[in-house]
Amino acid sequence: MKITKGFISTLLIFALLVPSLTVSASENENKIKEVEPGVFIGELSDDQVIENYNKINIDIPEKINTEYLGNIVDDMTLYKTEEETGSDGTKYIYDYYKLSYKNTNDANFLKKQIANLKKSGNDTVTPFAERNDEGDVRIVTSFEPIVEQTKFDSVKKNLRSNLAAKSYQKYFSLLSGKLISNYVVGFFVGELQNDLLKGLEGSGDATSYFRLAKKTGQVYRNGSFKSYFETYQQEWYWKHEAVTYNSNGSIKNAATTYYLPDSFGYLPINWVYSTYFYSNKDIIEIAQHQYRVEPNRSTPAKDIFKSEGYRNDWKTKGKMSY
Repeated sequence: MKITKGFISTLLIFALLVPSLTVSASENENKIKEVEPGVFIGELSDDQVIENYNKINIDIPEKINTEYLGNIVDDMTLYKTEEETGSDGTKYIYDYYKLSYKNTNDANFLKKQIANLKKSGNDTVTPFAERNDEGDVRIVTSFEPIVEQTKFDSVKKNLRSNLAAKSYQKYFSLLSGKLISNYVVGFFVGELQNDLLKGLEGSGDATSYFRLAKKTGQVYRNGSFKSYFETYQQEWYWKHEAVTYNSNGSIKNAATTYYLPDSFGYLPINWVYSTYFYSNKDIIEIAQHQYRVEPNRSTPAKDIFKSEGYRNDWKTKGKMSY
């Protein structure tokens, strides 16, 4: 299905002019839920899925067979975690699992496949190395380097009382049309907040940052771990650049606050994730199924972006549970 530029332009204009109606329609269509105070999650409609893939300029992956989900793994136990950082700055976390299987046809077919491939494989182990056997599994969670994007909103020079009534707005949330921040005055910190309290004027700029997280289900195949299924999460963060001014208009103080993850410790304000991103068991079972039906496939099956989350508090600290 091809979406025209005219359709996207119409959709953007509609969201900009009547965001309240966009929110109302989305709540009915996508069943947006407040999962904790000020944090909302909703499922994307088919049109919104298409819109998101058009925005990132890639084709929508083919849907995969998932009839077997819940019929393979009985229990999975994490027994080892490794971490490394690639030369391009991508962070990798490797989680290794021991599995127990259900007594089902799907599980028995898989175990038979593992046994057959083990007999025909060339698995070798160096002395003293920790052995991986045919059919072993792990999940690789990776985080690409965060990228600064564009300035999406600003407030002009104003007194504290006016800044206390203004919020930043970021277009375009797929579900709600726009994201609305806390009141701008709360993003002036330290000396800049004192300047506002003394009656000086301040201005601010808001700039977005983007990071892609990925979880890959891998199965040990013929001597090495091979990727069979990929899931994804797009994450948006931001920074605030604040300035206060002397009475003659010259700059008195300036500061930049980074609302970013990792060392800064902030949660994203907006995130879009694929269907199975938050289910490690499903990731493992889909990877194992792909291993069973096509053990030598050259590229992994890919998950489809299907849900969005956003938060009202743009300066929430914490760590997402991946």
